[in-house]
Amino acid sequence: NETDWQIFLKSSIEIISMVAEHALLETLNHILVPWKTSYDIYRRIETIIDHQNCSLNCELSESERLFYIITDFSTLTQTLARLSPLFFDQGSHSLLIFLFYCLYIFLENEEITNVSLPMINSLIEKLLESASLATSIRFYNLKSRNSRLTDCFIDNHSQLLAALKTYLIWMTRNDKLAVENLKLIVDITLPVIHDSVPLKISNSSAHLFLALSNLNCAPNLVVLPDVSHFINLAPSLKFRDNQTNFVVYSAITNLLLKPWTDCSQDNANHRNFLTEVFFDALTWGFRDLSPANDEGRVRQIVETVLPALSHVIDFCKDFPVASKKRLFFAIKPTIEHTVILFPAYAKYTEISNCILIFFLSVLRVLQQHLGLDGTKNAVQVFLDVAVKEQEAGNFLDKLLQIFQLVVEAPGSSYKNFLPGILQLCMDNVYPFILSHSTEKPDAFMALLTLLHSILLNRWQYFYSSQVRLGYSPVYSETENDAPEPVQLMAVLQVFGQGLLQQDINIFKLSLASLENLNAKWKLYLNVGGRFHVVLILTKLNLYNGLSKYLSVLLQTLIEKSQSLLSEDIQMAVYNMATVNFEHFFSTFLPQFIRNIDGITDQQREVLLTNFVRNHDKDMPTFVQHLQIFVNDAQHFRLCSMPSGFIL
Repeated sequence: NETDWQIFLKSSIEIISMVAEHALLETLNHILVPWKTSYDIYRRIETIIDHQNCSLNCELSESERLFYIITDFSTLTQTLARLSPLFFDQGSHSLLIFLFYCLYIFLENEEITNVSLPMINSLIEKLLESASLATSIRFYNLKSRNSRLTDCFIDNHSQLLAALKTYLIWMTRNDKLAVENLKLIVDITLPVIHDSVPLKISNSSAHLFLALSNLNCAPNLVVLPDVSHFINLAPSLKFRDNQTNFVVYSAITNLLLKPWTDCSQDNANHRNFLTEVFFDALTWGFRDLSPANDEGRVRQIVETVLPALSHVIDFCKDFPVASKKRLFFAIKPTIEHTVILFPAYAKYTEISNCILIFFLSVLRVLQQHLGLDGTKNAVQVFLDVAVKEQEAGNFLDKLLQIFQLVVEAPGSSYKNFLPGILQLCMDNVYPFILSHSTEKPDAFMALLTLLHSILLNRWQYFYSSQVRLGYSPVYSETENDAPEPVQLMAVLQVFGQGLLQQDINIFKLSLASLENLNAKWKLYLNVGGRFHVVLILTKLNLYNGLSKYLSVLLQTLIEKSQSLLSEDIQMAVYNMATVNFEHFFSTFLPQFIRNIDGITDQQREVLLTNFVRNHDKDMPTFVQHLQIFVNDAQHFRLCSMPSGFIL
């Protein structure tokens, strides 16, 4: 959404910043002198305002000239903000040079050597004064015969706020200075974080407020009456751009949940009260919903409340445990109500997606506080709904991501969920996804990711059962165990099906998952890391599955259906062949060659002879001969095609 002018301006400012790295003195002089001229004119605009009619008392020609002056002021302010890293990141030398020039421009009649430390903030004071003037007068509301002037005022106001954000580090470096400027910055910022203010100004002000909340002065900030009032007001603000809402909520989250040092009991109690009030106001509309409400009303509230809460939860992912605990108890009623509402509205795509995305955030950040019972209750509800609503399939990808977080949770709690999750995936989800694979590739990939995570992190679940089912001398006939090896067979078949898909992302994920499992658990060689593949895979009929993988991969190479992944496929073929090279060359390869369509028996004999004769077992040589084998097979098929046939 940038104009040509904005693109040109950003490029020019970047060039100026590169020049400033090598010629800081000259660059600052070229910027600060015209900036001061524009600032002096901007400060005097108040004298030509008709407050009664909310308009400017100037002729059209004067308003045109004013437009260019304010544009220059905005451009130069943006440039100074961009150069701020040079002042603060390159050490004291650059900072002193910058300060010297600020003093030289604004204090020309004073001796530099007699200037006291507070005067170093002269430039910043001018920025504060300009932003304060813009906020108090609200130039964007003034009526003018020059329509461009209004847009210019909006842009300049936004740039002043953005510039203040870049200089917050210096403004709050001195404790006394921080206290003096704190209320002024709040007075500049909060009044224009409002849905009635132009979005560009509100967005810049919200970012300034967020930067302020990250500073050490936050404990002093939250006890200010204006800040407390704004926190109470914030849930009712609905900007056209949700991103502005999220920035505001991030700033408030910092103030309410971030740990404080040297916090008095009164301040702690005040913050706890504000936390309760804020989250209660933010979620009350959602908590007031019932399963019998109109779908339109539910969708409107859910799409407003839950994305905001999801953002707050994700924002807290790096907060200390104590802060997350306070957040959890603040939104616990909302989490519980989400589980209650989900069965009634799961069939509505927008509502179910918002609920599941919200619960994904809860599990990622707050699962420790949700506890086993809370997780078990929610997952059971999701499982029941998934079985009932499987034909809709509108929330499968999010649901499978939730299951993935559950099975990856540390500890043994996964055992409570894994049987049900596997049964749902293999009996309900997989058949549905298979019949809708072209329409729902994201759901297919989510299923593959979940199954890969289960095999990668919970392999012992399958391995233990194989031992108990008879492949160990300690097996007891009295034990009644579920047939997990059969489930393992079914899970591995899903990855094989993924290799048959035309979607390159599904194919790539299936292949990468198999290779990763082989690297971690020696999938192609062992099951559970103890039994040789010839023994265990024969008993479980998995060696046939491995042969099917090889057939699919070799066929893919010959048909060039996934040519972008040729190198990955060749490595996978080698890793599978290493399980038993003798079987690969003596049994699998002849059978595969017999099934190649479009070639003669003589050509089949040539293919087999060439590959078997060069059956070196080192990887580079094997891959080289595999490439020759594939090229020969493609050549023979091409030669055997009818005359005039065009590929």
